[in-house]
Amino acid sequence: RRVVNAMIEGRVPDSVEEAVFLIEQLEGEADRRWCASTLLHEWELSAEERELLAERHGLGRVVPGA
Repeated sequence: RRVVNAMIEGRVPDSVEEAVFLIEQLEGEADRRWCASTLLHEWELSAEERELLAERHGLGRVVPGA
């Protein structure tokens, strides 16, 4: 989780799709949720990307800029 989270914070994946792929390789649900949350807060995502990521990783409704 730490490595994936650091990669997301550093914008190492070239795209949102690559970041999501890395997140989904993590075994633990809590680890996936942690990294998905980092992606939601650190990257500029479209409303559709935000909602999809929130739904897939159980983060609830995400309000942009909140």
